[in-house]
Amino acid sequence: MAAILNGDGNDQEAHRQLLIASKLEPKNDHILFSLGLLYAELKLFDKAEESLKKAFTVIINNVKAQYNYGLLLQQRNKQQDAEKGYKLACKQIQRMPKY
Repeated sequence: MAAILNGDGNDQEAHRQLLIASKLEPKNDHILFSLGLLYAELKLFDKAEESLKKAFTVIINNVKAQYNYGLLLQQRNKQQDAEKGYKLACKQIQRMPKY
């Protein structure tokens, strides 16, 4: 629901719902990932960084969170840290089962 609201430009309601959801399920990587992306969109970069990092810390193979964390760090001119984030994502992709 929060993603739909965010897509409709209702960032405040999306934020409210994601905060509620993150309190109900603090280890849900999808909620943390969505919250991180919303914070980045709102230019709340410290909070975005924190949420994305939590998302891939909770579920270590959340490649999307790892990649977006690296992207956010790169945009913030934290090149060395961004490179580490990208490398983590690449390692996880290599470990994923091939279908």
